[in-house]
Amino acid sequence: MPLVPETIEIRLPKSKIAGNAIAIKWSNSRETAHSSFTLRMGCPCAACQKLHDPNPNVVRGPTGVSPRVEVISFDWVGNYALNFLFNDGHNSGIYNYNRILELDESTNGV
Repeated sequence: MPLVPETIEIRLPKSKIAGNAIAIKWSNSRETAHSSFTLRMGCPCAACQKLHDPNPNVVRGPTGVSPRVEVISFDWVGNYALNFLFNDGHNSGIYNYNRILELDESTNGV
């Protein structure tokens, strides 16, 4: 059986100084945690990764992202990925489940 998210919870900050966090419980009972900033910086979309830039020395990844960026909502993409809407308006990244697991910030040691 493929690994899929069972539950997804977006925890809002207690103050506007810190960004929110996303907690995911997976079908194998693993739990992962993700800050909005890490998800935004890890956006796999072509624009953020500058995939159309022929310069091999270009820095890949989004630029100008506020550390206070927050996930507003998410949506399922088929049975293989999630799409996050950020408060900076960005929503073109399709995060497959393996990418989300790579961005895990939990301390569960898995």
